[in-house]
Amino acid sequence: MTSTERDPGAVSPPLDEFALDANAVPALLWMTDASGAFIDFNATWLSWRGRTSDEELGDGWIQGVHPHDADRLALEFERSLDGSRVFECDARMCRADGEYRLLALTGVPRHDHEGRFAGLSGACLDITDHVPPRDVVEPSLDLHRAAVDALGEGVVITDGEGCVLTINAAAASMIGVAAEDVVGLPLSGVSGADVVSEAGEQIRHHVWPAHEVLRTGEPVSGAVLGFAAGGEPVRWSLINSRPLHIPETTELLGTVTSIVDITARKVMADAADHRARHDSLTGLANRSELIRTVKSVSSRTQRSGAFVAIAFCDIDDFKSVNDRFGHAAGDELLVVIAQRMAAAVRAGDLVARVGGDELAVVLDGVDGIEDALRVAEQIRASVGAPVVLGAGTVTPTMSIGVSLAGPGQGPAETLNNADLAMYAAKRNGRNAVVSLDPVRPPAQPQAAKKPEMEVTDDARAPGL
Repeated sequence: MTSTERDPGAVSPPLDEFALDANAVPALLWMTDASGAFIDFNATWLSWRGRTSDEELGDGWIQGVHPHDADRLALEFERSLDGSRVFECDARMCRADGEYRLLALTGVPRHDHEGRFAGLSGACLDITDHVPPRDVVEPSLDLHRAAVDALGEGVVITDGEGCVLTINAAAASMIGVAAEDVVGLPLSGVSGADVVSEAGEQIRHHVWPAHEVLRTGEPVSGAVLGFAAGGEPVRWSLINSRPLHIPETTELLGTVTSIVDITARKVMADAADHRARHDSLTGLANRSELIRTVKSVSSRTQRSGAFVAIAFCDIDDFKSVNDRFGHAAGDELLVVIAQRMAAAVRAGDLVARVGGDELAVVLDGVDGIEDALRVAEQIRASVGAPVVLGAGTVTPTMSIGVSLAGPGQGPAETLNNADLAMYAAKRNGRNAVVSLDPVRPPAQPQAAKKPEMEVTDDARAPGL
């Protein structure tokens, strides 16, 4: 635990006075220097232990502590060596007759005349006869540990300072640690895995639910955290943490936290949520997700001074593909066009299938209508390359209407304005980008535009 050598710079305690007074006391008394090395014991201690002073000094006394209690006692002792707290711990120690007795150890910090920590002065009280016999307690503790380890859910118990007292196998596996390596360590440093929130954000360990319980004294329920270790898929856990109090008091002893693996449940829930928000054919967002996104980005961009626009897109003469090649070919074409549009937009833009052959793009953070028209033109150009289908080759074109979301204007109104602009593009000859926004000139017609989609197959020349 500590060095047996005394710190030459430490203030020498009044050992003669300590021995004179202490030897007349029936309690087991001891004294350390500032480094934690034991430098004196009273006669009662040495007689009780059946050892000499030289055998007990330094850290020799620790040999008498029961192996099951040694690590916990050492941890509590080391915490007290900053001189700011009283050392208190119960541990079993071997008496001269070879019997282990339960001692209550207490140590009070000493300071020199300049206020510097000089060591601990302490006493031990034999409390064996005041607690249940060890042959009763130990089997119950073993049964408790076995029961906790047998639980399918993880369990972590901490003391009042957030250090791990108990962690079962399930919790250790989820967190990515070995249980025997973390007992006694602060929970803030216990993790073999990265911890992420449901939003995918990195979580610092010291803001775990147990720390919130220690800070507020209130339980935390329903926290969801993901643990990702060594490149493995994230394992999601539902975490509930509760305070532990001394019975009939409000004194906080620590926390107990349950960790339930909900990975399979969350994967299924996320898949269901994705299906509810996306088109099953193209994988694009659906109309509901489009509306939700417009609402979300509109509130954000209004604060930044940027604009949100909707580009409403309609595939020209799409019906002719269905009529000639069948609906399966039409679906195949929709998938290709969706992929081309998704590749053409900027990061942060959302491409959605509104219905049938109608698609829309939420243009997030554009500088104005001219900027929106420029992006829409990129989308129009991206879909124009020939598409080889199973039944023939199609060269698609697209008419696009663009509208900015005005102040106080809802998503449905913006979408309707973009829809009207799209029909204006149709009337202007198709394969065009148009805006009808006030005081905003429509985009100039593109040169050499085809009036309709070109469709070819093995038995037919280009053209419908």
